[in-house]
Amino acid sequence: MKRKKFLSVVLAIAVMMFSSAPIYALEIQTNEEIQETFSPRFTNMGAVYASLSISNTTASCECGLTLYRTSKIKIEFSLQKSATGNGAWKDYRDLGFVEKTVTGEVEEYKNTSALSTGYYRLKIKVTATANGYSEETTIYSNVERV
Repeated sequence: MKRKKFLSVVLAIAVMMFSSAPIYALEIQTNEEIQETFSPRFTNMGAVYASLSISNTTASCECGLTLYRTSKIKIEFSLQKSATGNGAWKDYRDLGFVEKTVTGEVEEYKNTSALSTGYYRLKIKVTATANGYSEETTIYSNVERV
């Protein structure tokens, strides 16, 4: 009987030893190390949007953005075309760019005409620079058909 109890105790200890999860200690990071690892997506600009509307063969293009601080911005407008509207987008027409130093909400507009039959979307590339720090994003508008 003593032998069965002894074997039961040894077996119970072995099961606990081999089925327990290992525990590891983590090194505590400083605030500076955390800031280097995680940074906000944008510090100069917030929401950016692009909108395209087409009437007959004339496209009206709009870009809007919100700036958190006074920034030098460059907004590049480009119209893209696709035969099917669901892929294989190609640059169709460069509509130029706007450069200025502003803060707050910004809206810029461009128009172009004489579009041929097809599907179009507006490509907007925005660069905002403040305090020597530059941020860039590219967004696309809704799809319109001629």
